[in-house]
Amino acid sequence: MDSAVQTCCENLVKHKREIFDHIHTSVRYRENDITLEHIQLDLNSFLNSDAVILLIDGAAGSGKSALVKQLTNELTGDCAFLTFKSTDLDVNDVLNFLTRYGELNLDEVIDVYKMADTRVLYIDAAEKFFVCEYQETFEDILNRFMAAGWKIILTLRTAYRDSFQNSLLHGSKVQTYHVEPVDSDSCPLYPIPMVFSCHRTSGCWICSVRLSIWLISGSGKPRDESMRSLNREAFEEKIWNDIIRNSRKRKDNLPTRRETALISLTTKMLRNEIYYHEILAEDDSEALSELEKSGVLFQSDDARRYLHSHDVFEELVVGHIFTERYRHGTLNEQFFADFHPSLRIRKLFRGWLADFAAVPTHQELIFHLLDCEQIERIWKDEILLTVISTESLKVVYQKLTQKMAANKL
Repeated sequence: MDSAVQTCCENLVKHKREIFDHIHTSVRYRENDITLEHIQLDLNSFLNSDAVILLIDGAAGSGKSALVKQLTNELTGDCAFLTFKSTDLDVNDVLNFLTRYGELNLDEVIDVYKMADTRVLYIDAAEKFFVCEYQETFEDILNRFMAAGWKIILTLRTAYRDSFQNSLLHGSKVQTYHVEPVDSDSCPLYPIPMVFSCHRTSGCWICSVRLSIWLISGSGKPRDESMRSLNREAFEEKIWNDIIRNSRKRKDNLPTRRETALISLTTKMLRNEIYYHEILAEDDSEALSELEKSGVLFQSDDARRYLHSHDVFEELVVGHIFTERYRHGTLNEQFFADFHPSLRIRKLFRGWLADFAAVPTHQELIFHLLDCEQIERIWKDEILLTVISTESLKVVYQKLTQKMAANKL
């Protein structure tokens, strides 16, 4: 094999391993490995069908990526399986797509694998297409693989599914699979008592599993929205203290340094619209290393970048920042300090607000922010959009409409 071809292929395999090594498909409990089963989805059936794309959607942390990793165990024989995060496709030219892996361009790589019996491209977190700077390149890369006869597997959050299909997949034969949220009937851990050990499993989907357990009452029925939100708030606070800060290791003020390092890293990513942190000599290396040991961050193979091990941690940091500003009474223009109103942060804010304001005592926040003249109009629009589209905020919507009517707005 030509050395350039071999180097590129080895690096692509290494990249796939880098992505999958941080995805865990089971959790160990009392000497047993417990896995969420998806018997309705048959990979071989998809590969042998006329469908070109398998679209797997679900909520954050629901186990979409873990499911794909499980599916790869079903692949046998001569199979080419390439794996990328959606942000890997955010390059200014198709010719620059694979430069980090070697000297081959995309067409040459496709040609290398053309004789494989099975050829599959997996793109993780495809919803990030909507914050990509070079969306045309993303679409071009996808189309080139499809034109060459590759099967495509995409994972993305349910909220983006229809928009993604309409934007990129029109005219393509698509098979869909929805990863259902875990409940008490389907959860293999139920009714195990709530013993928090996410940091010991490194499998972030277990956070979702255990959170689902927490939100179920003894009768097996969901609690009301305010109780669910209170429980979620308490659960996330426990994650923050036990995983992010790790208050058990207090030497050299490490809990606060871990917290500060993660918040700084995440806000820089959001400000610069990127999904990685370039490692700098002045970083708090010990704090970042400890976060890596806890499974919150991971390093790229070349040790040049840190990335969140799961999008859930990005959401957790943003939620923590907003929650702390509420608790400290920062209900003016400083509430949105450090965040410019990009599509990405606005979606994170809406998700946080919908959950946080489901608790009646938190709803005063909405009125304070809307009344603050210094807050940008775009943030107020996001608040109103959240209120209008959130079932648990109907009372807030009624109060706002009454206030607007009284003021003849």
